[in-house]
Amino acid sequence: MFKVEGIRLVVTVQLQKQCAADMKPVADRLSKTGSALIKLVAEDEAERVHEVVDDLTSRFDAVKSVIRQRANKLDDALQHMSEVRRILDSVCVCEFVCLLVSMRCSDVAVFLDLLTGL
Repeated sequence: MFKVEGIRLVVTVQLQKQCAADMKPVADRLSKTGSALIKLVAEDEAERVHEVVDDLTSRFDAVKSVIRQRANKLDDALQHMSEVRRILDSVCVCEFVCLLVSMRCSDVAVFLDLLTGL
């Protein structure tokens, strides 16, 4: 189950990254078009165009930031899962439980947050 869910998450993040990359030229054109339009319209309309372009640019940047955060979180979780798999492959389950027990509570909490926070 973890493997299928992990693959789904990786594909989802990759699709989100691709979507953001595909939208970058659109955002760039919007910015250039907005700048050109501001020069052509009256001052009060120029202010409104500037606000709209700034709002859309901010929203696009926010989406890119969320995607980047998700990708980083996924990378961290996959790295930790790989470490867990390596440990499980090399030790028996009893030894793994002892290892978890010996970890500091904060380390276990961070590990569990990474696994469940996706």
